[in-house]
Amino acid sequence: MTATRAPLGHMPQLDSLRAIAVGGVLLRHFWPPTAEVAETGFMGVHLFFVLSGFLITGILLKARAAVDSEIATAGFSLRRFYLRRFLRIFPLYYLVLLIAWLTDVPAPGARWPGT
Repeated sequence: MTATRAPLGHMPQLDSLRAIAVGGVLLRHFWPPTAEVAETGFMGVHLFFVLSGFLITGILLKARAAVDSEIATAGFSLRRFYLRRFLRIFPLYYLVLLIAWLTDVPAPGARWPGT
């Protein structure tokens, strides 16, 4: 007998962890003295990485289960995974580049001393 699990779906507790991560980064950027007590910015970024790893692992495990149960092929699952990542990242990336170009934001290296 194999145990079946319900799909995880949206997990509101992860929203709380995201808020804590955002708070840590914002504290570091807008109230630098917090660095004397704790590196909240680095902790926030690391928490984001942990959350991303957890969520992406869940997606990969679902894809593997689909392949194991012969619902999908490995090639289809891999293409779908990368297509979803691409559609999630690149539209926003190109939107930010477009806004930076329209507002004439200087290149990051142009503002560094000695360049």
